[in-house]
Amino acid sequence: MTIDHLTHLLDKKVPDMSNGLRIETHYGEIDIPAGNLAERMKDLVAQHFTLELMRAEEIQRQRLAAEGSAAA
Repeated sequence: MTIDHLTHLLDKKVPDMSNGLRIETHYGEIDIPAGNLAERMKDLVAQHFTLELMRAEEIQRQRLAAEGSAAA
């Protein structure tokens, strides 16, 4: 995922999970209403995507540094 996509997820979609969410499986859907479980799932997803964003930003920094040193 791109940095922009991860940022959008963390800014808009993940916080909205507090209002309830739906998990889609091959066997059908699971509706999670607003409440404790939705909050816990939101927190877990936020943690996961925050780590992914940090990795993506670090990779971008390394690429930019490598390009800068190659140009010098």
